[in-house]
Parts: sequence; structure tokens; C-alpha cells
Amino acid sequence: MIQIKLDIPALNALFPEGTEARVQLQKSCIENFAHAHIKNIGTEAKAMIEDARVRTIKQIEDQYTKKDPSSWGNRLLSDDMKRKITDEAEHQIRSQIRDSIDKAIQNTVETLDFNKRIERLLNEHIDRYTNQCVQKMIQEKFQQAMNALGSK
Repeated sequence: MIQIKLDIPALNALFPEGTEARVQLQKSCIENFAHAHIKNIGTEAKAMIEDARVRTIKQIEDQYTKKDPSSWGNRLLSDDMKRKITDEAEHQIRSQIRDSIDKAIQNTVETLDFNKRIERLLNEHIDRYTNQCVQKMIQEKFQQAMNALGSK
């Protein structure tokens, strides 16, 4: 696998501010982050919808199919009415979950500052690389000095 490491000036040279390429890079970063971190929300939302659907159906059936001796007649909801109530409950639940997911995505995207994050990561890499180069140069000079002393 080939790794490409860019420092901030190289990144700015390849993707100048205001260009379509820069916008696409930022969009891609956001989409990759959202896909990696937010896809679990969809799975959880599905489970919540199914659980709410089952509980809603049970509540409706329990509430509207009980026999009430104090009433003038035992009333049961028709299958059509049960379906309408269930559909509306599911619609409301889905709507609330969708709103929650949208808010979570918006908050996540707003809190991410990709440029600062990339700059920090690049600076850390540059620092590590610089330290490695300095250590290597010191070792080479030390070895040259030791060789010079050994030949005298």
C-alpha cells in the first residue's frame, strides 16, 4: 500500500481555498466521517422504531380491546382503525427519530474542524520525521567521529 503524507503548504497547493477540488475534499471527509460514525445511529433507529411499533400495537390492543363492564357496550376497534392508529404512531415515531438523527448529524459536522485536525496531524508527523532525521544525523556524525578517532 502506498501512503501519501502532505504537509499544510502541500495540501493548500494541491487544493487551494475556494476551488471545487477543495470543496470535494472537504465533502468527502465529512461523508467518510458520517458513514463511519453515524451509520450505527440508523441501526439503533430501526430497532427503536420496531420496539416502539410493537409496544404501540400492544398498548392500543390492550386499551381498546378490554371489556369494560361500566360501558353501554363492549367495543373493539376494527382492523382498519387499528391499522390507521398504528400507521400514525409509526409516522410520528419515525418523524421524531429522523429529526433526532438530523440534529445529531448537524451537531457532529459543526463540531468537526477538518482543517485544524489535518494541520495538527501533519504537524505531528513532521515533528516525528524531523526528530528521526536529527537522530540519524547525530548517529552518523558520532560514527564518523568514532571512526576518525579509531584510525589515529
